[in-house]
Amino acid sequence: MADLRSIDEPFVALGPSGVAIRDRLKGLTARDEEILRLVGAHLGSLAAKDLKVRCADRLEHSTHAWAARKRDLTPGSSPPVGGGDHQGHARPVGAGPQVPASTHR
Repeated sequence: MADLRSIDEPFVALGPSGVAIRDRLKGLTARDEEILRLVGAHLGSLAAKDLKVRCADRLEHSTHAWAARKRDLTPGSSPPVGGGDHQGHARPVGAGPQVPASTHR
């Protein structure tokens, strides 16, 4: 029994450090509910894929592993417009305010 590890003194664990917001969406149409369910299912599937990879990595939680997981998940979570690359939509610095075409004379 001499090779057993010692037991530390009991302590109180700190409470959660994150923030949880609970609210209900009101006045949703049937279509709104359908879309929210589809989005939730899609995001849940992405989270499940990420968890599967993290579990396979075991204790390897390096910056490189995180970046590789993010690269693998990005195509499934980015909008198809511009392929997720929004640089083409940016206006050059100093281009001035954007004025709607209907106000030009």
